[in-house]
Amino acid sequence: MTVSQSTHNSPGLGPLPAVARDRAADLHFAFVGNLQQVRVTLDAIDAEMAGRNLCPDARDNIQLVLAEVLNNVVEHAFRDRADGALSVTIEIGRDVLHCVVLDDGAPMPGLEMPNGERPEVVGIAVEDLPEGGFGWFLIHRLSEALHYERSEAGNRFTFRLPVARN
Repeated sequence: MTVSQSTHNSPGLGPLPAVARDRAADLHFAFVGNLQQVRVTLDAIDAEMAGRNLCPDARDNIQLVLAEVLNNVVEHAFRDRADGALSVTIEIGRDVLHCVVLDDGAPMPGLEMPNGERPEVVGIAVEDLPEGGFGWFLIHRLSEALHYERSEAGNRFTFRLPVARN
């Protein structure tokens, strides 16, 4: 079954990988890149994962990693734009989930994804903890095979998450 939710169509994102279109277990979501649509999409993805017999820990990891990635796109790649195009394609295998996130926003600084080092927090009071820096640590910690590339059409970020079934 293929799920396709589209609230915004952007030809600038280019075609999705052929493997994502041809597999019955794949999901594709295309939407306007704002925090509200990110939440709606994350809820729809979680509902799909629940119906595919994934264990709760795997579903939580999928939600956490995708929330960090998508919120970073909205916050940084789209900055003050209200019309950014985002898409998420998920290929679900027996024990791994492969995800492709495309956006037509600004590139990552230096055309490289952050390294995911854990921010130093020893000796820092809770109220003085840094606002950012933990998301990329979590993304690197929970996922594998991370890859970022930039083209004329925008950004492409891919990763895999190990999954277990109930």
